[in-house]
Amino acid sequence: MKKNFFMLKMIGIGAVSGALISLLDPEVRKDCKETIRSCKKQVTYSIEHPAEMMGYCREGLDVVTNVTKDTLDMTIYAMDKLEDVIDNIDIK
Repeated sequence: MKKNFFMLKMIGIGAVSGALISLLDPEVRKDCKETIRSCKKQVTYSIEHPAEMMGYCREGLDVVTNVTKDTLDMTIYAMDKLEDVIDNIDIK
């Protein structure tokens, strides 16, 4: 357990030090600031308009539900066809 924790600690230190070193480049700092501002705007908008976010979630859930339903329908169809083929082989 100590070994795993030590490895995780070293990975974390490496990630943080890498991030700090990369921030020495002015372009990276600029891109980082723009990304953070953009994320902040998106989060703020989401907090101010929760109904819209729920609508997006519902749309995504509908898509997943429809894809799952279609996949199950195709699987049942394929199983029926396979059953027909097996029945035909048994008859011959």
